[in-house]
Amino acid sequence: YEIRLSLVGSEMCIRDSTVGAAVNIPLDELFDLAPRVRRQKLNVKTAALEREAKFEDMKKEIIELYATATSQLSVLTLRAEALELATVQYSIAEKDFANGTIESSTLSVEKGRQSTALEAFEKSRFELTKSLMILEVITRTPILRK
Repeated sequence: YEIRLSLVGSEMCIRDSTVGAAVNIPLDELFDLAPRVRRQKLNVKTAALEREAKFEDMKKEIIELYATATSQLSVLTLRAEALELATVQYSIAEKDFANGTIESSTLSVEKGRQSTALEAFEKSRFELTKSLMILEVITRTPILRK
């Protein structure tokens, strides 16, 4: 802006004064309000759909882990029976060895069977425990007693 001052006598006069102002309003923001609201609503809807998809994935994973744990429980039961049988057979072989009716190689074979059965049982127990712990974490529900 421009102002010219001049003194005439004891009075001051303002002549040829020019005052201007500029307002800068971005028109794209002014006219983009409705589309921007639609975009935000679309973003919210997209986030809700993604959340729902994650929940569905979690449900599938829980079902798979439950089925795996159930299967492992059946296998563990069978391995426990096999371990018990191997232990009984080894016990009989020990008595027979003490009585002199079998040789040490036969006793060794029975001990190997018992060890193999014990190893398989422990592995199955580990896998079942692992599956149940993962289920606990995903579902945030205590399953195993500490």
